[in-house]
Amino acid sequence: MPKKLRMALSYLIVLTLFSVFSLYTAPSEVLAQEEVEIKIIIKDGKFDPQEIKVKAGIKIKLIVINSDKSAAEFESVDLDREKVVRPGQSITILLSKLDPGSYEFFDHFHPKTPHGKIIVE
Repeated sequence: MPKKLRMALSYLIVLTLFSVFSLYTAPSEVLAQEEVEIKIIIKDGKFDPQEIKVKAGIKIKLIVINSDKSAAEFESVDLDREKVVRPGQSITILLSKLDPGSYEFFDHFHPKTPHGKIIVE
């Protein structure tokens, strides 16, 4: 094989590998900077985790899973969100980029159970 052809093929292989690697890593880096997914499980009338910490300016995708045998209502006056979660089901709540602060949430159907909070730093 002529030297110029070998050299061209080598450059092509390196360029292809670089392109594939860039496509593979870039989306997860962007996702990590712009959006975070958090799962909250309702079990025995309690939120798990009860306290969530996130960075300011990141979109939040909350997935609330109800493991109890009765319906619950995820509610937050601070976040202006209210959604029923049937037993054994889950809901998704999308939150815009939040300012630093503390955002409380609770189960409206069972108000005496422990409340949770999202702390944005």
